[in-house]
Amino acid sequence: MKKMIFIDNDQERDVKEDETSHVKRQLRYHFDIDYKDLQIIREFYFKCKEEGDDKQYEMLFNSKNVIVTYSMYTSSHYGSLFTFNHFLRVAGRNGVKNMTYVNVSSEDYMIKALEYHRDEKFFLNILKAVAMNNLISYNYDLKSLTKVIVDLTSGHNYFKVIPITIEEFNIMLDK
Repeated sequence: MKKMIFIDNDQERDVKEDETSHVKRQLRYHFDIDYKDLQIIREFYFKCKEEGDDKQYEMLFNSKNVIVTYSMYTSSHYGSLFTFNHFLRVAGRNGVKNMTYVNVSSEDYMIKALEYHRDEKFFLNILKAVAMNNLISYNYDLKSLTKVIVDLTSGHNYFKVIPITIEEFNIMLDK
């Protein structure tokens, strides 16, 4: 199984134990991942600040890692919305593929974040990153895991979500 890296959306302080417990429960309940399989890298922001950009790049874009967040990069506080799109621009520009990003809060946040920057000049890189990687979330209405895909056939939305099974998700974790 790939190494799972949990990143919190609060860059001002270390993630609290109760927050990591919530993420572990979400992963176990919705994603069928036993929390014992989750390795949490605490103080991600501070660790990368100390160790430099190369170490951060290696953690974020190594296909042996799975990035797990609880609404990280999908809201506007601490500039996380910009960070999410920057993360995807870098992945698309550098041809990063077969990465898995798991947002345990809700797919709605992820889709809104993706569509938010659709008019910017680097949007093609974001499209490439979504097409070549796995952006996974949970749809509470469908009670299903979902994957974001690029869909250029609809009017003005470039992304849509498709339901996936636990088995399909596990294959992504084993690749």
